[in-house]
Amino acid sequence: MFDKMYTYFNEIFHRDVVRRCEVRGGRYRVCITPEAIEAYQIKQFNVIWRDAFEHIPLYGQWRKQHGLPAQISNLNELGQWPLITKRDLQQDPNLLSRSGQLPKGYVLTGGSTGQPVRLGSWYSPDVLASLWLGRISYGIMPGDRTFHLWGHRHLYGRGLKRAVKIREQQLRDILSNRMRFPAYDLSEEAMRKAFDCCNTFRPEIFSGFSSAALAFCRSNADRRLKIAPKALLFTAGPLTRMEQKELREYFSAPLCMEYGSADCSVMAYTNPTSGNYRTFWDTHLLQAVKDENDELKNIVTRLTPCYFPIIRYDIGDYLNLATDESRTSVLNIIDVKGRPSDIIVLDNGVKIWAATVSDCVKQISSVTAVQIHLPPGKLQIWVEANGCLTDKEHRWVRERFCEIVNGVENYPVEILQKEKLQRTPAGKIPLVIREK
Repeated sequence: MFDKMYTYFNEIFHRDVVRRCEVRGGRYRVCITPEAIEAYQIKQFNVIWRDAFEHIPLYGQWRKQHGLPAQISNLNELGQWPLITKRDLQQDPNLLSRSGQLPKGYVLTGGSTGQPVRLGSWYSPDVLASLWLGRISYGIMPGDRTFHLWGHRHLYGRGLKRAVKIREQQLRDILSNRMRFPAYDLSEEAMRKAFDCCNTFRPEIFSGFSSAALAFCRSNADRRLKIAPKALLFTAGPLTRMEQKELREYFSAPLCMEYGSADCSVMAYTNPTSGNYRTFWDTHLLQAVKDENDELKNIVTRLTPCYFPIIRYDIGDYLNLATDESRTSVLNIIDVKGRPSDIIVLDNGVKIWAATVSDCVKQISSVTAVQIHLPPGKLQIWVEANGCLTDKEHRWVRERFCEIVNGVENYPVEILQKEKLQRTPAGKIPLVIREK
């Protein structure tokens, strides 16, 4: 029965996805110059902006408060507009509701930042097309047999409602030709069980949390899948180029990275040739704004109809851009560096990226996850690892850290091995924990 259901579902779904991707692909072939892209984005922005201030109370107030025009004629004009943050979206839920219309559902975001936001949503075919435009370039097709190292059961509620939602998810996984393995537990025991399930399932695609994928390959360094997947698909956190290389070599497969969020949906996918991110400029206007530390923040505007429009939104990510990527609309991203909260300011005034600290530790092959704790006057590096770290490895981390970061030679740094690191309700591991 399930085989027939899957075949029927896949045929319909596949045709619809291909059709939508062809439409989007045609748009990309027509608008090939920065000027043509900007003209398209200005036109779409004005449509979305008018809808926003006419139907969403927050934007109506925002427009009056800041004296904003009804439309723009140049993207440079947006440089004078204020930004919306997660804190703005937390003030009054009534301001986020569309007058006279109810949402089809809700998205909850902010699980890894500690700033939860609940926004109404509509079904958007453009989101689905973006997903597959990015994946198809790696040979990933709808219906491909996929092992999914993931988990969203924290969103399912409790009691009977939870049981029903879990069953619904299981049915969707069957129809999507997918096996789901929870990524909440990254211990060696759990990841070796995940390997056994994956090996039996024999997927064409290996997908999941970036951090879970690293734990998976490091916990199973002594063995390989019988059949290598044709592609890897990771999201929910950036990977360094070194970590990407490690995963590609372990699985013997090309690696595809997705950049998106619950509130902004899918914004970019990596390019199979360069490894850089290509933005979906017809659905998202991404703009880089310098902060007080001269770092580039990603400011997002969605250019397609949404129940709650996303306009000049500070998503909380920093970007690494090429030197020639100075346009008001970001089209290519070298790396997604992290969030403002990932900048650590030590008590001696030294500022460092948290990723710099974790990179010092992740080069130890037995380490599966890293978290930085900042109690007063010291820096603690918590790690999950397969087996006990040796004294030599502790010294190596300390020496490497002092070599990379200036001004920390005499700063108290501790490397602590833990059975489990602190996690969000979504099962993600926050990189930085600031202890009071």
